[in-house]
Amino acid sequence: MRLWTKIVVPMVLVAAVPLGIAGSLGLPARSMLLLLALAALLAAGTGLWLARAVDRRARTRDDAVRELSRRLSLLAPFVDASVAAQGARLGGEEKQVSILLGDMRDFTRMSSALPADATVRVLNAYFSLYIDVVHHFGGVVDKIMGDAILAFFGETPAGEDFRARAVKAVVYMKVASRVLGKYLREREDLGAPGDIVAREFGFAVTSGPAIVGNIGSPRRMDYTVCGPVVNLAARLEGLARRGEVILDPETARAAEAIVNVRALSQHEESVVPSVVVSLRPEQIPVLRAYMAHLFGRDFALEHLVPAHLNDPAARSHAAHAAVERLQEFAASSGALFESAPAAVAAR
Repeated sequence: MRLWTKIVVPMVLVAAVPLGIAGSLGLPARSMLLLLALAALLAAGTGLWLARAVDRRARTRDDAVRELSRRLSLLAPFVDASVAAQGARLGGEEKQVSILLGDMRDFTRMSSALPADATVRVLNAYFSLYIDVVHHFGGVVDKIMGDAILAFFGETPAGEDFRARAVKAVVYMKVASRVLGKYLREREDLGAPGDIVAREFGFAVTSGPAIVGNIGSPRRMDYTVCGPVVNLAARLEGLARRGEVILDPETARAAEAIVNVRALSQHEESVVPSVVVSLRPEQIPVLRAYMAHLFGRDFALEHLVPAHLNDPAARSHAAHAAVERLQEFAASSGALFESAPAAVAAR
């Protein structure tokens, strides 16, 4: 039924009631005029009420659509095309991939010293940066495992080699940690610490064949990756010290145009892993530009503005000040990558 029929037809019916009564009783003209006015008022009131009811219903429907769209939009950037193609079917296939694994150092000591909500805020701040970086380079975040993140990068129909994309992602993740850490340590030195503390991560990237697909049961499944290349990444990440990035030989060969490496001397692996020591100079301008984008107003408001600041103007001012300082640190991204890791404290 069209909208106008939902409003006009009831108005006509309401107006017809007093007019019908007047006609059946044979009332004089003056009474007819009064009843006519009453009919008009009843019709107008009914129409207004119905219009408001229809408007409320429409707004309720529109609000529901907007909320559904909002929730879907939160998921859309994080659903890889390969995940969507797989759907909800169990199964997998062997693919050539690069595995990226990062783990927070000294997490046990930090989580023992901080309340649970403070620990979660620290994890969320770092992982929000890392997840953005992974998706920027076309990777898939497999899972967040407490204080660790596992992601993988696969072949695409066109574009940069997946191994090179994985190395760029891990480099950007390390630099993001350094930019954020420098800002947080400066705040502490000034006697104005925020709600999170600076941390360091150890990273590893390995490349090779792996099984990728939906694994589990129809009641609970994960789109995940498994195989020897994942196990190797876990072992190499265990060798990484605070702030280090370790690559297996295949990944290191693919990353020669991106980073400089040195062989890791002490290890028990059958392959010779490498430690990333510096960035190629031509990579630094693009890195700086992305760091400036990454540390924007949204990140500052979400993670750096103290929770006790409720006044919108105060929050906006604090976010602006944080972004300005972060942008200055982002401008020295290349030097931050190569600097020695600063001491971290659980506070």
